[in-house]
Amino acid sequence: MDQFALALQTILTRTAHLEPAGVAPPPAIPVSPVVQKSQRRGFLVQVDIHFKLNPQMFITDIAKVGFIINHLSGRALTWANPLWEAEKPIVLNYKEFVAELKRTN
Repeated sequence: MDQFALALQTILTRTAHLEPAGVAPPPAIPVSPVVQKSQRRGFLVQVDIHFKLNPQMFITDIAKVGFIINHLSGRALTWANPLWEAEKPIVLNYKEFVAELKRTN
């Protein structure tokens, strides 16, 4: 038992100065810059980065679409709200939703 206690004390002494490995904080959530169509591309790039760096949070297409709608404003939000509220099939398809968002005024 004394050898075990000595070994444990040695390990604790040697590792006491080590800092635990930190986990990188998630990237900032994109602000709602989607008032004008010209701003959508940059916004969608930011959102795509956010999805790729946090895949555990965005497993389904509906989670991705919901996140995007939550960060829209202006005409884009006016276009997207009825789709979400009516549970249209497009809100279940991330790629289709993004393609349509890019085409809307």
